[in-house]
Amino acid sequence: MNLSKWQTAEAERSLLCAILARPSNIEIAASEVVAADFSHEQSGVVYSSLLSLWTDEIQIDTTTLSDRLTSGGMEQARASALVRSLANYDLDFGAPSLYAKRIRGAARERRIRTQIHEAINDTSRPVDDLLVDLMAKVENDAIGEEPVSARDVARDAIAQAQDAFERRQNGQPPGIVTGLTRLDAVLGGLGPGELVVIGGATSVGKSSLMLAAAANQAKKGVRVGYISLEDTANTVGARIVSRESRFPLVSFNTGEIEGSEFTRIGDGTSRFAEWPIWFYFDGNLTASEVARRMRVLKMRHNVEVIYVDYLQEIQDPPGQNYGNRHVSLSSATTVLKATAKRIGVPLVLGSQLTKDADGRKPSKRDLKESGDIANKAERVLLLWNDDGNMWIIVAKNKNGPCVDVQVSFVGLYASIENLEGRYDGQ
Repeated sequence: MNLSKWQTAEAERSLLCAILARPSNIEIAASEVVAADFSHEQSGVVYSSLLSLWTDEIQIDTTTLSDRLTSGGMEQARASALVRSLANYDLDFGAPSLYAKRIRGAARERRIRTQIHEAINDTSRPVDDLLVDLMAKVENDAIGEEPVSARDVARDAIAQAQDAFERRQNGQPPGIVTGLTRLDAVLGGLGPGELVVIGGATSVGKSSLMLAAAANQAKKGVRVGYISLEDTANTVGARIVSRESRFPLVSFNTGEIEGSEFTRIGDGTSRFAEWPIWFYFDGNLTASEVARRMRVLKMRHNVEVIYVDYLQEIQDPPGQNYGNRHVSLSSATTVLKATAKRIGVPLVLGSQLTKDADGRKPSKRDLKESGDIANKAERVLLLWNDDGNMWIIVAKNKNGPCVDVQVSFVGLYASIENLEGRYDGQ
């Protein structure tokens, strides 16, 4: 790219101004550059503060940015002068991606020049070795990361087996469990980056299953993130408190509560309030907006598992028409799974089933507008109400059996719970 210092500084100022003028540009910038890519230290500080506002879901403008910089200490307070100068800066607001690519390219050039300089001044190694090492570093910088060797893969596999063995010896599950005993015996726990799809017809209980698993985990101290794209805080809260206090859910709406029963509800509410579980209640979100909330849950609360209820509520980006809902949902699933893998947590994703599945045992192809969602998932669980008998059909189970697990649906609390029933191998 070979940008001059002046051109690099202009690109950095232009990107910062583009974000201030149109805060949605922060998503474009965040996918291209990090604060360390900025050559001007104060510009990097401003960009880092913009990212922190975005992560904290605080409105981005010159006032909030200046407040964030000033509260950061003397160095950031000096940077606030740059913010004020950006307000009157003239540029093409529609080119944030171009500015970001210029910044990233210039940062790469600086790294390469530094590596060359270090190689020239290294007199302790043969020149041929230095050249090979330098070429490897330059190629690695262009690719982004080194490939993983067979030795590393083998070492990680042994480490995983050793960890599972030690957990078993200590009476711990090999991964994050749902609390539904027979289901956990089949799944063996959920691992980092795994995608688990829970499918169910309308009103059959997929949200109840997801809430039951999340509640079971949080009660055991697992840090849980829950993103509801359909239900409100009141609805979810009432379901969990009803289940925890063993008090009829319908009474939360009708008000048919005896005075003495408030103690039981209060006790259940107090226990729930102490669980390590964090919620988002948002509708009309795009996949990138859901992914951002996933990253916030991980960064701010270090959650160990995330639930998203449910896939078909995710919206297409404004102005973007995929022309096919299958393609749209497949793309959304790809974004969410990549995010789960990047932040290292299992993702449990709810999905509707087609109306064709009503009245019969469902299969993976009944996932509504599924595209290749089932192919992307490590596990696919389908709920089936067979004449009052509730089953979880394990339709896909990476490295495990596909079986039907019987559970209990307790309508009084809209809760799915353990049942000392059977589970049938197929």
